Amino acid sequence: MNRDLLRKHIQVFLAKSRQDPTRFENDFKGRQDLAQQYQSYTKDRIRAMTEEDVYAYLSPLWAMLIWNGGRL
Repeated sequence: MNRDLLRKHIQVFLAKSRQDPTRFENDFKGRQDLAQQYQSYTKDRIRAMTEEDVYAYLSPLWAMLIWNGGRL
């Protein structure tokens, strides 16, 4: 791992977070909410999912954002 590069990116992240703390707080809260939502899924709940449920489950994932131009 290139620790110097990692430190550089951490410093950039911290600088941006200080420039717009509200945005970063909202983003963090959103990630916490999504984590809590996904942790609420049980095996039975997943097995009973409809097509719409699967879409609602997958669409917020960051990896899926490339398919709709980054919009939820």
